[in-house]
Amino acid sequence: MSLCDSTEGFGLEAQHFLVAVIVISCICSIIGSFFFLIIFSYCLWEDIRSPLRSLIVYLSIADLFTATGNLTGLGNNLIQPTDPVLCLIQSYVTTSASTCSFLWTMCIALYLYLVIRKKHVAALRAIYVFHILCWGVPLFLVSFAMGFNALGEDNYSETVGWCWINNANLISWPYWENKSRAIFWKILVGKGIEFLSYIFTPIIYIISKRALQSDRLNQQLLLNTTARVRATIQDTDRKLVLIPIVFLFFRIWGSVRWLTSMPCPGFLNLYAMALMQGLGDSAQGWANCLLFCVFTTKIRLKFKDLFMDHCCKKGSNQYTTC
Repeated sequence: MSLCDSTEGFGLEAQHFLVAVIVISCICSIIGSFFFLIIFSYCLWEDIRSPLRSLIVYLSIADLFTATGNLTGLGNNLIQPTDPVLCLIQSYVTTSASTCSFLWTMCIALYLYLVIRKKHVAALRAIYVFHILCWGVPLFLVSFAMGFNALGEDNYSETVGWCWINNANLISWPYWENKSRAIFWKILVGKGIEFLSYIFTPIIYIISKRALQSDRLNQQLLLNTTARVRATIQDTDRKLVLIPIVFLFFRIWGSVRWLTSMPCPGFLNLYAMALMQGLGDSAQGWANCLLFCVFTTKIRLKFKDLFMDHCCKKGSNQYTTC
């Protein structure tokens, strides 16, 4: 039997492992987005509240809702029959949040480019536009889709535990054949912006990296670069490579699975693809935590000092030295 003819589902043990991976990924993203990025590294330390860090926080809020929605959808998927109201709410939240996340990812790339090109005023003014674009557009599109009954259970997404676009025969507009109608809504409320982010984000980061390298060369020629500036440039240089790589690695699997499932429905039941989608669709929160907290020297040292202070206080209470 060819892959395209395959209609078999996953075995019980494989399904349990898939659920475990999704749950772990969701919980790690919730912890990474909420505790590390929003509370500790932003609200706790005033000296790191830069405009860029604020944009990262907004991205983390979107990723937090995505992971929470995916976790809720997974729990709803385990209920037989699935609660249609909870399915609709989960689809609305995760579809909106995922689209917000893609838009914020592109906006952060654009903001970094403007800053590297020393267009600081334009970068700060762009933040107001970013809010309208990143919050307003997804909420409008998803609300528009909900008005035509386009949100709900879907064979593509329910395999990994959550709802997305409704079964095509339940959607009331546009008046095309069922398959074309479903594809239209999937592109409009998610995949269109997602595919755009796969192209836009790497290109902007490549351009930014080239501009940064040119700027670094000019500074070295002028011999006026301090150690702190060099360290900042090197850290930014690394992130300009890591951010698009991590972003594409985690988020592209769901799109690959969706694209290949249209001509070849057997890909819906290809376990490796479902596993990577289940892991990657909820992974952006903890991946950003690693990039912007663990792999950021300033934030990492602050957490280290916080931990050491706690150990010192605990040790002094026990009459020991730190």
